[in-house]
Amino acid sequence: TVKLVVSKGPEPVEVPDVERMGFDEAQRTLTDLGFVVTEKKSWGGFIGQVVDQSVDAGSTAPWGSTIVLTVV
Repeated sequence: TVKLVVSKGPEPVEVPDVERMGFDEAQRTLTDLGFVVTEKKSWGGFIGQVVDQSVDAGSTAPWGSTIVLTVV
């Protein structure tokens, strides 16, 4: 007897809204859920506030996906 298990890939995770958060808090929130976070600075990023995220809040993305946060 052979038992076969087929994976459908990483489990989807709901993406929270991290806009208007500081970058450190937003990054921590997303990495705690299993996402990889990268930062894209706009206008130098001096304020450190997230103004956009590459995956819309409320949608789902596979665990381990990269989310780009735009920071001013």
